[in-house]
Amino acid sequence: MATTAPQARSIAFFPVRHLHIPHNNREIYLWRELASRGWNVYWLRPRSGTSDGVEPEWPILRFPDLDIRGRKYLLPAYLARRLRNAGIRIVWLSGWNIRDLSELRWMVRILKAAGIRIIYDPIDPICEFEAAHDDNPAKFLKCNSIAQQVYADCDLIVCVTPELRDLLAEHGAPRDRMIVGRWCTDASRFDRRIARCDYKARLGLAPDTFLVGWLGTMGPFKGLQEVVLPVIEASARMNLNMHFIIAGWGTLEPDIRRWAGSDPSLPVTILPPIPYDDAPSFTGSLDAYLVPTNPCSRFGESICPVKCFDAIAMGTPLIVTRTRATEFLAQCDSPVHLVRFDPEAFLAALVNLYHASDRVSTVRKPGANGYSHQHISVALADAIDELQQRALL
Repeated sequence: MATTAPQARSIAFFPVRHLHIPHNNREIYLWRELASRGWNVYWLRPRSGTSDGVEPEWPILRFPDLDIRGRKYLLPAYLARRLRNAGIRIVWLSGWNIRDLSELRWMVRILKAAGIRIIYDPIDPICEFEAAHDDNPAKFLKCNSIAQQVYADCDLIVCVTPELRDLLAEHGAPRDRMIVGRWCTDASRFDRRIARCDYKARLGLAPDTFLVGWLGTMGPFKGLQEVVLPVIEASARMNLNMHFIIAGWGTLEPDIRRWAGSDPSLPVTILPPIPYDDAPSFTGSLDAYLVPTNPCSRFGESICPVKCFDAIAMGTPLIVTRTRATEFLAQCDSPVHLVRFDPEAFLAALVNLYHASDRVSTVRKPGANGYSHQHISVALADAIDELQQRALL
């Protein structure tokens, strides 16, 4: 098949593996924004999968199912050939998709050698580097070296916070190729006017029950064992009309369920992961949302969880760890309480909310317009337009 001339405004997305519409992936909203500007958008999907909700009229480039060796060498070569044959010269790579640094390095190297411009959305790269450093300093140096080779070949790097951008730059990433594109929320879904917000009724709780929630991956560094469980135990001793929901799954789930089962008097319900379609109802039902991010590392201080934006969009009171990356939330219209990462600080903020005389009558104002996927996709599309213009010079 002959290689066609580059299409004027075309981009292919190699996104998160499990791409569903609607889903909280920035690629969905960026795709729509680019399409509205006249871009031709393609999706790179495995042959064994379905379009997973991608509308059928949008072009999808299928690639073969390969083992680990094929993913490292053959897949990049195959995609490079397919992209060039289709005249596509820009590709978006997601850090959620390619988690192996070696695979990522070969993907970027081969695509770049084929004349493909690379936009890379690393999401949380420093996490694995620091884990490697804690275990083996030599492994950290090797990982960081590979990462810097990747960044050196990328034409645009999207960072979820300014703090993460600075951290990557300190590790050697080219600052002049990095932009900030926050990991935000879908303002069309997280809207109190359309969400049911009925979790109290679902759990059989009285309407005046003060409902507190935590949602996420039940793993280390999420603040569950350090903050959430002690807060629940302390609040139970205070005889408050308060109930907690812990929702999610992960390595700590068996321990969390054993803890809850060990004392039936604890005012807590353990739920499986909340489907994305139901997340607005979950968030809007809460009287307080706990997000105890652990700032024990530079990476932990550089991330602002997406759940913060979900709460802000719904006007749900948010109690979150104060870090360099979350301090800006104090400027939001919605109620945000920034506290230390310890159970006493979270409990104090929670009790203050509980005793607030106007907590029932307060009108919750949405405040995520500037932190929505719809808003951030405009800025990302502007950067991609600029990248395309530079390519034409």
